[in-house]
Amino acid sequence: MLFLFDKYKIVTKSYISRKVSDLQIDVEDTLSAQFIMRDGKRNLICQLHTNFYEKPKRRQINIIGKKGKIFCDLNKGIISIFRNGKVRKILFNFDRNEIFMKQVKYFLNCIKKNKKISSKLDVINGAKSLELALRLK
Repeated sequence: MLFLFDKYKIVTKSYISRKVSDLQIDVEDTLSAQFIMRDGKRNLICQLHTNFYEKPKRRQINIIGKKGKIFCDLNKGIISIFRNGKVRKILFNFDRNEIFMKQVKYFLNCIKKNKKISSKLDVINGAKSLELALRLK
């Protein structure tokens, strides 16, 4: 989410975040949030719902703007762009585990070759991701 919304300020939000399942965890297992974000000129409405227990898993992002809407289904690998009465679908495929494996390989390669880690993946970026998550709460 940081990649999409780093430059936006959350101006309005409403959410439910709590533990509702019988999972043996000590954190919230459900988040349902709606928020309005602004970058100075534009407002976006974003809806986010996630939980640890739903079967089949649902991982979706809705972004609603004045000119249209973007809907992404991470499980099905489809991004639907709705604009001017038309729908454009973009298919993508990724293996979630492969993403983590690539990150570890990249990190180890940077250490091995004494290279600087990309600012998109460094500790500062991690702190920004945490800050965004806390602003949503």
